[in-house]
Amino acid sequence: MCIFATTEMSCPAGWPDQLLIATGFNDQRACAPCQCGAVQGSDCTASLAVFSDTGCSSLLAVVDAGSAPSSTCVSIAPAGTPVGSKTLSNVHYTPGTCAPSGGEPTDGGVTPTGVATFCCLP
Repeated sequence: MCIFATTEMSCPAGWPDQLLIATGFNDQRACAPCQCGAVQGSDCTASLAVFSDTGCSSLLAVVDAGSAPSSTCVSIAPAGTPVGSKTLSNVHYTPGTCAPSGGEPTDGGVTPTGVATFCCLP
């Protein structure tokens, strides 16, 4: 059997077993920020069609393009033909990955705060 006080105190006569406990804590632990390295393996491809009319029916050219650095030049005949409309189809996205880093624990600890007293019978 025990009695309890919300502060630190001496136990009264007849209650010889004293136990002090923390009533709270101060947590100063933390982690380094998480980061991600350069993205690898990401790609986006599509087919671009250009038309001489505004209704996408008179095809001038089709260009297959991707996100990899490249340059594609397509001749549209006759020279100087204006582009009236365009469509993008066969769009495919491949997500990449990145090397994670960070997240390591940083200095800091947990310290108790506040005290409560238990006084118990033997």
